[in-house]
Amino acid sequence: MLWASGDGAAARAEWDRVPRDSPAWARARLYRGLERVFHLVGRDLQWREGVADLEAAASAPDPEGRLARAACALIRDDWTGLRAGLEGAAGWEAALLRASGEMVAPGGDLERALRDFDAALAEGIPFGWAFVDRGLVRRRLGDEEGALVDYARGIERDSRDPLPYLNRGAILAFRGQWDAAIADYDAALAVDPTCAEALDNRALARRARGDLAGALRDHDAALVANPKLVGAFVNRAVTRMDLHDFAGAIADATEALLLEPRHPSAWFNRGLAHRRAGDPHAAIRDWEEARRRYPPGSAKARDLERLLADARRDAGAGD
Repeated sequence: MLWASGDGAAARAEWDRVPRDSPAWARARLYRGLERVFHLVGRDLQWREGVADLEAAASAPDPEGRLARAACALIRDDWTGLRAGLEGAAGWEAALLRASGEMVAPGGDLERALRDFDAALAEGIPFGWAFVDRGLVRRRLGDEEGALVDYARGIERDSRDPLPYLNRGAILAFRGQWDAAIADYDAALAVDPTCAEALDNRALARRARGDLAGALRDHDAALVANPKLVGAFVNRAVTRMDLHDFAGAIADATEALLLEPRHPSAWFNRGLAHRRAGDPHAAIRDWEEARRRYPPGSAKARDLERLLADARRDAGAGD
């Protein structure tokens, strides 16, 4: 009941009360580990916290042992082991493990993930996070309306999770519904004032509404909350360019590249800042790096060809 209500800490305390010599001990260890894994999988967090509990349950008789071994495979990114370990396994726990694996695996079967989420939510506990994760899958499959419904149900089940507000805000922002998106980011931050993604996304929405000062404050706060959030450096660089702070934009894009040297948008935007600062030679160097990282023939690659041609012409004239 505590797990279903979203109070994972209290649920883990109850599972800790189960004696080791009890027949329920293995299931308590399994659920203690799954609570951490299921709550954090699909989020940009260190979600391997449940590994000790799952390893403790892995040697237990099936079904607890089988489920725990499958969850350990999920933690290790062992997609083949996860799929093989759950082949034919019944129950909502197995369905959620399969769905979570397909959701995060490179090239995962999202249609299979959706079917497993459907089955688990129909058969088992209506966890708020499971609705949110199903919403993530639905959005990736192009079903934005279904995703919005799932995010709303996730909030209804557990209003203390910032992720459904964050994800719903992203859809609303994509649709240009800036005020509604900001309201969702505000709600996420009311739950977790240090949610760097919510701060950075709210900055983007404020920038779109023309509130550059507010956007800059939010970018700053996002990077205080998470100094390694690469996207926030890139996004702040764009906001600084709008404010004609080209040196600041170059510095932010450079910080992003120190954290992630292959980040195409960082190369692109640093080149743009150099260009607007009047240095076509530096812009060319950055855009050539960016071109190597965008798919040939993509819209961004075509934009880069045009920008490079203009910068080369200007660089030649300057020489």
